[in-house]
Order: sequence, then structure tokens, then C-alpha cells
Amino acid sequence: MEPKTLLKILFYGTVFILIMLLYVPTIDLFVDQTYYEEYVMPPTNNEYAIDEETSAFVGDYLVTDSFLANSRQDLWQIIFTTINSGTNNFTFYCAQAYEECFNDLYEVTSDKRYLSYFNNFVHPYNNFKAIEVQHDSRGPVDLHIKRLYSENEIEKLNAKIDNIWAEKINPSMNQEQIIRTIHDNILNNSDYDQVRADAIGTEYEDDFEDNNSHRAIGPLIEGKGICGGYSDAMSLFLYKMDIPNYRISNEMHIWNYLKLDGEWLHLDLTWNNPTTDQGRSIIITTYFLITTDELRDIDDSTHHYEREVFMEAQ
Repeated sequence: MEPKTLLKILFYGTVFILIMLLYVPTIDLFVDQTYYEEYVMPPTNNEYAIDEETSAFVGDYLVTDSFLANSRQDLWQIIFTTINSGTNNFTFYCAQAYEECFNDLYEVTSDKRYLSYFNNFVHPYNNFKAIEVQHDSRGPVDLHIKRLYSENEIEKLNAKIDNIWAEKINPSMNQEQIIRTIHDNILNNSDYDQVRADAIGTEYEDDFEDNNSHRAIGPLIEGKGICGGYSDAMSLFLYKMDIPNYRISNEMHIWNYLKLDGEWLHLDLTWNNPTTDQGRSIIITTYFLITTDELRDIDDSTHHYEREVFMEAQ
């Protein structure tokens, strides 16, 4: 069915836009426009919502306390603030003067690259795997967030983290020593999932729908991980330590970035766990708590990123 034919069928009904991290449909969006001019209550934050001071990009561009959209930037802020809050369902409205709201909403929710950055900045437990945006001629815009981690999975991960902490961490350790201990423990108890990594972006990727290597469950519970799983796992421990952190990513890799003793540093568990020519996995410290200048000096062609997004890593 042609996109325009589909739109005619849906014109007087409810329009659903499904945003997937790996695929976003491209369909023009036209609906009746109705607006709202009253105060909208913000979403309620859960215990994992981050503070806006975590990063300059979040503080300057992504958080809001106003949920009546007047611009495209407002739409970005409302979506991010909802994701960060941990709320699964939230309703907001477009201001009367914002005539392009619904067209902009379609374009905003089709930008999978920018949306994927939202997961980098929020707590892993508030990450999304899909967002459904629903609206009709009556005007309200309903956000439905499908989370990357279920409540049951969070409970299991927290129990695992507490067990590792109790077994490996002692009060005499400073923060760097704790990070190194956790870093080594994760790598010593998991293997890089090369098969899963090789399938990314290929026709075989759907075969790994139930694979958890890209989430903290992979390395911490199941003993298999790729960069997404390793960075999420490390981030969970950094949050437990109350260390400001987020994940830096590009189209092919993701790693941790944290503020320790007033200095922002890179930490990449994946690249600190290479395999030798003899097939043996080893732990190195090349990417352990290094500055941005040190990272650039390595010049490995993989650790590149958008500086206007990850603003602390200039």
C-alpha cells in the first residue's frame, strides 16, 4: 500500500508513530489540529531520574518544566524529560500559536540518531527501546514509553550489583580502586559476544531479538556482552557510587564517560578486553580513566563522537 493511501485511511482515525531504535518508518503525517492553552502537570520522576547538571547538553537543551509545546525544541525537551522521568505514559499539548506542531512532531520522532542520544544521558534503567506517539483530532499527544529494562530485570540486576559490591569492595578503597575492581570483575566474568556483534546491521539481526548482550543483563547475569551491555553495566556501578556519568557513542561503538575528582574521563571496558592471536582474552588499561587528549593521542578511529552533544569531552 502506498504511504499516501495509508494516510487517507488513517486521516480520521488515531495516528500511531512507532519509534524503534534500529528502524523508523518514514510516512508523511497530516492530522486535524486542535490546541490547548492550560497548564500541564509534569511527569513524576522515579528514583533513577538524573539531575539536569549531569551534562551541559542535558541542562542546556533537553530538560523542561513546561509541557505545553510552542516549538520544535519544546518537543525534544518534553520527550527527553518524559524518558528521563521513568514515566511510561504521559500526555502533553500543543500551544495554539504553534501551527506546525504535529508536522514537527513527526520529524522529531523520525530522527532516530538524535533520539538514541537520549539513552546515553539517562540512567540505564530509564532507557527506552521504543516510543509510541499517539494523537488525534482532539489534540492531546500521548507518549507511551517501552523501557529497555523490566522491573523484574532491574530487581535481578540490583541484587547482582549488591552481591558483587559486598564480595569485592572494602571501605579502604578509594573511588579509582573501586572502579578498577568493578571493571576487572565484569571482564573476568563475561566474554565478548562476537556472534551478536557481527550480526548488527545485517539480515541476521532479528535472530538475536532475545539476546541480552547489548544490555547490562548480558555481562552481569548471563556472562556475555557487547559494548552496550558493558557500558550499561559499568554505568550502574557508577550511579551506585554517585559518580556523574553518561555514555558516549557513535554509529558503531559506545563507552563510559565519568567525572572523577573534578575531571571528566573516558572508560571503555570493551576495548580494555582484547583477544590475543592465540585466542586468549586479556585485560588491559589503555582505555581506563583517560582524558580526552589521551584518547585522541591513541587515534584508533573508533572513539569519535559529536562534540556538540558530548560537550564535556571537547
